[in-house]
Amino acid sequence: MMPDRLVNSRKTLPFSKPPLVKQEAEGGCGVVGLACNVPLEGKYLLQSLVQMRNRGNGKGGGIAALGLVPEQLGVSQKILDEDYILQVAYLDKSARRQVEDEHVRPFFRVDYESRVEAVDDYRSMRTSSSTRTATGSTFSITRHWARRKHSSFLTART
Repeated sequence: MMPDRLVNSRKTLPFSKPPLVKQEAEGGCGVVGLACNVPLEGKYLLQSLVQMRNRGNGKGGGIAALGLVPEQLGVSQKILDEDYILQVAYLDKSARRQVEDEHVRPFFRVDYESRVEAVDDYRSMRTSSSTRTATGSTFSITRHWARRKHSSFLTART
């Protein structure tokens, strides 16, 4: 008798139907925290960052980092202090020009860019001298050091 009373008491509550249109999936978001007093290679963050790769909404992902060394990244201290790192992985190298023309250059002033070496397996990165680059891959990774163009964000397409 008690279960029936409970179920019946809920019948007067408002019922909303789920929307019929496909909703964005906000999967894979997360926060990773790390503190250490010695330099640390990025590969040690990989396992934690792997869960953030699935962004069902198509917005990509990002990290915030402190303690980067300009000489290791090939930029000046000024660029490191003032620019964002916008790193784009291209599954098809031929898409790079179109992506940059439509989504990078109209919105960002690029101060420096470089290619990021990919590796076949992050576990092979015991030291920087033993890094093996990915062979025969069709993808590439470009790192842009950029600042946003203020006027372009005011007139950005919605």
